[in-house]
This record gives sequence, structure tokens and C-alpha cells, in this order.
Amino acid sequence: MSRTGDLQGETPVLPAGWSLSCFEELESTSRTARERVERGEASDGQIIWALSQTGGRGRMGRGWSSPRGNLYQSCLVRAPADPARAAEASFVAAVATARALEILCPASQPRCKWPNDIFCQGAKVSGILLELARGPGEGGEPSPWLIVGIGINLALAPDTPSLYPAAALADFGVEVSPAAALEVLADCLCGWLSVWRTQGFGPVREAWLSRAMGLGEPVEVRLGAGQVLRGHFGGLDTTGRLALTGDDGVTIEHYISAGDVFFQGM
Repeated sequence: MSRTGDLQGETPVLPAGWSLSCFEELESTSRTARERVERGEASDGQIIWALSQTGGRGRMGRGWSSPRGNLYQSCLVRAPADPARAAEASFVAAVATARALEILCPASQPRCKWPNDIFCQGAKVSGILLELARGPGEGGEPSPWLIVGIGINLALAPDTPSLYPAAALADFGVEVSPAAALEVLADCLCGWLSVWRTQGFGPVREAWLSRAMGLGEPVEVRLGAGQVLRGHFGGLDTTGRLALTGDDGVTIEHYISAGDVFFQGM
């Protein structure tokens, strides 16, 4: 096991071979991770952790409020040889985050919301942002890396405009320090990355579906530019696309790769 000091006095324990760089404040952990990739300083399982961020980002360029007390981290993961499989890592991260929340706060009842959010009892507690970066590789060829950014509301939910209601683990009666949460998350992420790399996407997809939010329920998917599709959430195809079924809940009418999902009552 490797150990590294926590800025708040705790000492997170990381999986063997993983490394951690911690900062009081960054503009964005994912930006710092990208800079390391571009400088040729990336390593598999390298985590960039900040106690706060001044320019945290979510999907589609949305801001991610980042006050102290919550967890903000980005993990560098060597990209799979098949570029088409890179998007699967978002589901790996979602399952790992949900499992970490189950350990830290069982009462939160985490659910995976397509494509990359974790909700607890109807409110968003965690967001995941997957990015691809390229750095120097062998023979002059660019080396691809995945930046897996994960934010978890621990002490407080951001008081900012959002598509969805937000909550923190503290709202469920559990106090968790960022260091303790990072330790559990890193262990879960390491385990599920191993499953993905050795067994493929199948087990990850099954684990995600077992925790899926709104499976079989009516759903509205906003695709942008005012385009909206409605139907029922029919699950995932073998690549992670959302299957949108008709009113019979069986006939698949659309496969969706990106969009904002809303269930009834949201």
C-alpha cells in the first residue's frame, strides 16, 4: 500500500502502485491532470486531489461549485487499446462511486443516473466527467490517457443553479472527511478498473444496471438545440448507449449516446 500525507492531517491509503498529489486549491483537478499528461508525467492510477477548486467543470462546460469540505479528484487511467471502448470508463467510474457511497453511507441508497451522475434519494450527490488527453509516447506516437474526474458532495450541496436538485452525505446524517472518502473511492475505482480490464464491459454494465435510476420508467431526454425525445428508459446497449423504448416498454425506438435525462417529478 502507498501512503501520502493529507493537507488536513489524515493519511489516505491508496491501492498498491497508485500515487496522489494533493493541493489546497486548484482551478480544476482535471486541468492539472491534463497538463501532466501533456508534459509526459502521467502514470496509471495517479490522482490529483484538491480541497477546493476555482474553476471546476461538469458536462457540456457547466460549472461545478467546489467549496471546501467536499471531494474533488481526477484520476489518470491509461486508455484502452480500442478507442471505441474509452466511453465505458464513465460507467466504471459510476459503479465505483456508487459502491463507495454504499460503503460510506448505506442510508443514501445511491443510484446511477445515465450517463454519469450519482443520485441519492432523488438528489444529485456526485458527478463524473470523463476526458481524453494525449501526451508523449514511445516512438513519437501520442499516448492516450483518460482523465476520470469525480466530485462528491460530502459536507454540503452547492447552492448554485442546476438541472437537478443536489444533496450531500451530511444530509443523510453521515460526516465523512474528503481524505476518508478519497481512500474508499480509490479502492473501489481500482477494483472496478481491474474488472473492466480483465473481464470487459459486461460485468460493469450489469453492476450499473443493478443500481440504475429510473429503469423502465417514463423518461425525457433533452439532446440540445431544443430537441427532446420521450419514451421509457429501457436500459443500456452493449456500448453504454441509453435504450429508449416506446410506450410498450419493449420496442426500442432510439439509442442515445449523449443527452440530459429527466424522470417524472424531476
